[in-house]
Amino acid sequence: AHARGIPTRVYPTMGEPLGRHTGYKATVVRVITQRPCFSFFVTLVMALFLGGVGFALGAMQIDTEGWETRGTEIADRAMTIKTWKYGKFTLSEGVPLAFGRDEDSRRRRLLSLDDEDVNNEVSQRLASEVSHEPGHRGRALLDSHYTPKPCADPYIPACDDNCTDEARQDADQFGRWNGGDLVVIFSDSADLLAKESLKEMCHAEDRVMAMSGYSDKCIMSAVTCTGNPPSDPGLAAVHDGDRRCLPPKSIVRFLMAKYDVRTCDEFTTKSGLDASIEATRTKLATCADAFRADQNITADCVANGFNPAYINAGFGPSPKDRLTATMTEFKLLSGDSIDWMVEKEKGGDIESALSSSAFSAAYNSRDDELKGRIVDEALNSDMLMATGAILIVLVLIWVHTGSALLTLGGMLQVLLAFPSAVFFTTMVLRITFFPFLNFIGLFVLIGVGADDCFVFYDKWTSAKAKLPPGATATEVGANAYWEATWAMFLTSTTTASAFLASTLTPIAPIRVFSVFMATMIIFDYLYNITVFAACVAFQHELMRNGSCSLFCLDFFAWYSRRKAASIDAKYDQEGAAKPESDGGSAPERFCREKMYPPLHTARWVLIVVLLALGGVAVHQASKLTTPTDNDVLLLGEDHPMEQYGIIKKKGFMNSKDAVLWVSVNWGLTPYDEPVYNHLNPKKYPNLKLDTSFDASSSEAQEWLVKFCDDTSVLKNEGKEVHCPFKEFKSWVTEQSGRYTNRANNVPYDNNGPDLDTYATECDTSGFPVPAAKFDRCMAFYARYQVDRGWISTDKSLLRNLYQPAGTSGDDDVKLFFLRMEFASNISWTEPVDVLRADFDAWESYITDALATAPAGLRSGFHSGEAWHWMDTIEQMEAGAYGAAGITVLVSGFIIFLGTGNLAITLYSLVVIACILGSVVACVVGMGWTLGFLEGICFTILIGLSVDFVIHIGVAYHEVAEEFNRDGAEATRTDCTREAVAQLGFPIISAAFTTLISAIILFFAQITFFNKFGLIVMLSMVIAVLTTFLLYVPILDALGPQGHQGDVWHWIAKCRKKA
Repeated sequence: AHARGIPTRVYPTMGEPLGRHTGYKATVVRVITQRPCFSFFVTLVMALFLGGVGFALGAMQIDTEGWETRGTEIADRAMTIKTWKYGKFTLSEGVPLAFGRDEDSRRRRLLSLDDEDVNNEVSQRLASEVSHEPGHRGRALLDSHYTPKPCADPYIPACDDNCTDEARQDADQFGRWNGGDLVVIFSDSADLLAKESLKEMCHAEDRVMAMSGYSDKCIMSAVTCTGNPPSDPGLAAVHDGDRRCLPPKSIVRFLMAKYDVRTCDEFTTKSGLDASIEATRTKLATCADAFRADQNITADCVANGFNPAYINAGFGPSPKDRLTATMTEFKLLSGDSIDWMVEKEKGGDIESALSSSAFSAAYNSRDDELKGRIVDEALNSDMLMATGAILIVLVLIWVHTGSALLTLGGMLQVLLAFPSAVFFTTMVLRITFFPFLNFIGLFVLIGVGADDCFVFYDKWTSAKAKLPPGATATEVGANAYWEATWAMFLTSTTTASAFLASTLTPIAPIRVFSVFMATMIIFDYLYNITVFAACVAFQHELMRNGSCSLFCLDFFAWYSRRKAASIDAKYDQEGAAKPESDGGSAPERFCREKMYPPLHTARWVLIVVLLALGGVAVHQASKLTTPTDNDVLLLGEDHPMEQYGIIKKKGFMNSKDAVLWVSVNWGLTPYDEPVYNHLNPKKYPNLKLDTSFDASSSEAQEWLVKFCDDTSVLKNEGKEVHCPFKEFKSWVTEQSGRYTNRANNVPYDNNGPDLDTYATECDTSGFPVPAAKFDRCMAFYARYQVDRGWISTDKSLLRNLYQPAGTSGDDDVKLFFLRMEFASNISWTEPVDVLRADFDAWESYITDALATAPAGLRSGFHSGEAWHWMDTIEQMEAGAYGAAGITVLVSGFIIFLGTGNLAITLYSLVVIACILGSVVACVVGMGWTLGFLEGICFTILIGLSVDFVIHIGVAYHEVAEEFNRDGAEATRTDCTREAVAQLGFPIISAAFTTLISAIILFFAQITFFNKFGLIVMLSMVIAVLTTFLLYVPILDALGPQGHQGDVWHWIAKCRKKA
């Protein structure tokens, strides 16, 4: 440097003062600026170590589940029942009879809990909770003989009492429920029984069967056929010699078989078919009305193809006899058929085959696995977009800094924060649940990290411009490092606090995401003031010493120097004096000279107009409502697989998915272990027995039967009821009658348990059972049901009884749980306010009823999955508003901490409220409601909306302080102009960087990512516009001057007087 004519500097020792800084502040600046490589590599090694430990030992479980509340009263009830229902429990008091009697069984059960799959709800739901699936219902042809037929004949498996084993096998395969079936719902037609619609549905079914690979995955008919294959391409494709795939189960194939329709086109050409179809329509309408009155289906209705699973809910006699929805099931083999369906869905083959102008087609596999697989693949694909966002941000950081070194340093800062946050959450906080949302945090972090890089770089550049040429990194750092660090500390603290405020929402994915985001923000800040700061200092010294190409380190400085050299040569040639620069970087001069003046001129107009718009926006935002249903449509409302779920839920006559089941329970105390269970959806609480429960007394038994009858009449007349205790009463009464008849030598039904054994276990007095034998009799009844094959062990009353520890006899068995279920009068797809009203009505009814119950039954409670969903939505809404309120308060505190000025704090809060209100008003105008996906987006919105305001407010205060240190008093104009000059460009750059990275998400397949991108885009645009068009004019017109609003000055003044 000396040889190049650059002044050298003698660095003070670590303990000496450095400018205004002394002590640790001076030491930190010297370490960062004088030993940048040491600072960089020490931090890098530490971050990599933390990340490695977190990923290797943190037991992180990536998941997309857990979208329900934990820890609320309603959630505790729901989780208690789920724990019992899924068998995810042991009892300290003994061993449930369904799990075995001895302690070894209990220990085996305890060890197996972590390995059980509780997500396969279809296999674990109780019988009363399984939706009624479409069945064969004896749908048979009038001609049911099974001699071989020509292969071209329409064919539906049928069977009667005299059919062959081969034919019976066919009928069983055709009628059985298979999770791998491809199910299609045709809808949105004026009438699907019209001949044109039937023809088009037939062709659509044929096109599906004609897809390559279908014949390898279908269930083949065991019944042989003769002659030529069918002429229709679909049926021909699935014909294999003298065998063929089982045909689809559909109204189309039924009509083809019943009326001998050989091809799809014959629906419109066959003579006399119109009258036959109309006769079938009339019969179906009559059967539909009869089914609503009495759900037993007559043989006549079966013979005419009536199946409530295939007929839309509103179907009936004229004028309601237009079929607007029906279902087709393609019978596929279990196993790898799902892989074939996924392949065809990804290739667009299924949607193409079902496409028609005559109707809309929705589809899924019977067990929903097709949709699950498509969602998982879409998630993985969309997450790769983060790579694209990283590349875009790399370019934008380079555009801002002009430096390849700083670009890589800035991105390294961001990327190191992710594994470090994994370490902190998994190893320190012991949170192993890792929702997919955490990966979305990368998009947010990229924007926040770029913002921090821009602030630090521009603070450094501004300080450098104010110092003499050749200033060392230590000299620049003394004027820039702590100012930048303080500014970023304030915004990082506010952003992290905003995310932490969202932990008010008691939903595990949101809580964990909020904690993880706050942690990433903190680590990003720490790596910015170490890793990125070291890169800035290192580059500064390289440029000062000229030891590296300026083109690589700072392209814009290289360009400016070349331009300056050209200008110098011009002035030297002309002999003219070169004008002096007023100092500051080019972006700073632009913001001061070009950007600020129009804002200053129009400040009063901008204040009035923007405040009025902000008020309107806040009012509009208050109209945000909760969703009217519980669908989380990750693939978008118009996607065929999402439409399938919407229609299937309540679109057919036997749809049960939307039934609101209310469970009334005795014997358990609602409970959920706090903290860690609430942060991990896979953790289930253990059961806590209600020690006051006792249903053995005669009064209790009679009361339970009366409660079931009364509730059936009062709360759900005409709806389904499941009262196992009434079934127990009927069984006891029947067996006692048998015993009495035998004793009196009266003929009796011998189809039942051994009467002597029954007398030993239950007594012979009938119902109510003597209290001393009540529990033992319940156990005998439960075992009898299992032995007869009426119900499986894990779904029987054996789950409700346990063998007390230290005992082995039947006399010691205890009933610990009792449950009744009632179908409520409303659907659980009703709006939340309707659900809340129904919940309150049930709560009041149950409370009043239990008040009259015998002592052992007064601690009962009601629960339901619909109530849990209702609670989730209500808590989401309360959490969003609560988090917004806390964020505003924390922002106010941070701004006050950074400025000590009440006026600046007040103005900032008003502007932040306008930003939040404006973004929410925009999405309300787009029809959004506060559902799961929107709640997450609002969580992110709150964290992104405050930084720019804080930057400008703190900069305004720092300018005033700088003037005071120089012995001058700054005007509002001075403070506002310099605040805009210093931070205008970093704010715009940060907003633009975040905006561009978010736009990538518009191309994602998952709806959440689209909404997330939109929220981020709106947040950035509105935050920047409101900051410069409202906040800056307010400070320019009404900002404090001198010591106006300065609380610290007032305190000091009071102390001085004292």
